[in-house]
Amino acid sequence: MNEYSVDALTKMYLYASHPNQFNDPFDCCDGLLDFTSANEEILKAIYYPMFDEFKEVYGENIRNYTHEHFKTLFYGKMGIVSLTTQESNLYLWANYAKENGFCIQINPNKLPFQHWGPFPIHYVENLRPIKIEKCAQTAVLMQTNIKSQCWQSEDEWRLLVSNPEGLDFVRFDKDGDEYCKHLKAHNRHMKYPIEALLSVTLGPKFLFEHDIKCEELSLLEQKVVCYQNPLKRKILSFLSRYNIPTKVPLEVCNKEEHLHLDLATVQVRKLSDFVYKLFILTNNKD
Repeated sequence: MNEYSVDALTKMYLYASHPNQFNDPFDCCDGLLDFTSANEEILKAIYYPMFDEFKEVYGENIRNYTHEHFKTLFYGKMGIVSLTTQESNLYLWANYAKENGFCIQINPNKLPFQHWGPFPIHYVENLRPIKIEKCAQTAVLMQTNIKSQCWQSEDEWRLLVSNPEGLDFVRFDKDGDEYCKHLKAHNRHMKYPIEALLSVTLGPKFLFEHDIKCEELSLLEQKVVCYQNPLKRKILSFLSRYNIPTKVPLEVCNKEEHLHLDLATVQVRKLSDFVYKLFILTNNKD
């Protein structure tokens, strides 16, 4: 949890990442694709609207250039939103939110911007180059859909987001200046309506750190006092303002011989600038 993730939640947008921002160096890497057999139609789609200019500069070497710079060329107009089906996955909470952040549940059918997916990641034992011969779109789907099986526990799904006018990516690749000079360089904030936000799940330690005090008033009510952490206050105020279904961990229990978060759905009500009340609505036991 940081100012960027809280900003995305409270202003209701998804951040469409550039592959150079990923923590896996082999994720969407240029080496996954082999363009030696790519026909001219593929190259035109990748370089549009600057194909003739690039072909004049690189000539017959344009396929090798494409292989080396595909991320720069294509992801100037494309971004990736990483998702998972596992809101109770302790591994994900520990690695991506330090158990103190939050995750959101969205309805992709309510997203107003152009996108493809969500589709599941295909985890493989060995990553091998894929020959691209007929379709640039197929190249992107293949490149974004394959990861090493060492990441399999994340059960990742992805949305591909496009903007024909271009997304901000100059700072992600030093070789991008020539290609992106014709793009408007929009930011990667893809806004969605409140109807697309189905719920927010708070991390296992969100309510139990030193910067927040949680007092049980009854079996169905808790009072939360938060003086020290303005980001948490901003989140709780947002949940209260829009009456967002909110899931909180009640305990960590042993279920079917593995650790499992027991979640409860609550309603957050803001009582004052620093005080909130949580009303437990349901217990989401699997």
